[in-house]
Amino acid sequence: MRMAAQYELLKELLNSGTKLSFGQEFFYKFYQAFILKDRWMQYIQGVGTTLLVTAMALALGIALVYITTMFIKLPNSIGGYLNLGDGFILLFAGFLHPFTAFLVGGSGSALADLTGGYGTYAIATLIIKGIEGGLIALLVRRNARLRFPAYIIGALIMIG
Repeated sequence: MRMAAQYELLKELLNSGTKLSFGQEFFYKFYQAFILKDRWMQYIQGVGTTLLVTAMALALGIALVYITTMFIKLPNSIGGYLNLGDGFILLFAGFLHPFTAFLVGGSGSALADLTGGYGTYAIATLIIKGIEGGLIALLVRRNARLRFPAYIIGALIMIG
């Protein structure tokens, strides 16, 4: 029996007051939510849009972290420098998935190390800054009230 015919039969059964089995009810609701009127295409387009927005946020985050780390430097007394890249790591960690925040923080900062003459630190930077972004994003996702304490924890990770 074709899916459309099966759906119509189950619809008639429901209208007559017959209780459907678990499998029948699952099929009926699945067909109604995904197949009827080609709704599955809307879901696929929604997933595509979500992936596109995520990729754009990832690229923008990596670029902003890289630019602010590479070009806005404040030298410190121990031979290194402070930068505004951590601010963008905190910003993007506030609304991205932890893995994506890990990529933003780690990749942007590691690229700045590679192109800025600190290539020997790039792997460590990737891991440390990635953990900073990922941990903050994880804390914020668990509880939105932890947003500011998460930012403080992230800053302490960078100091310590």
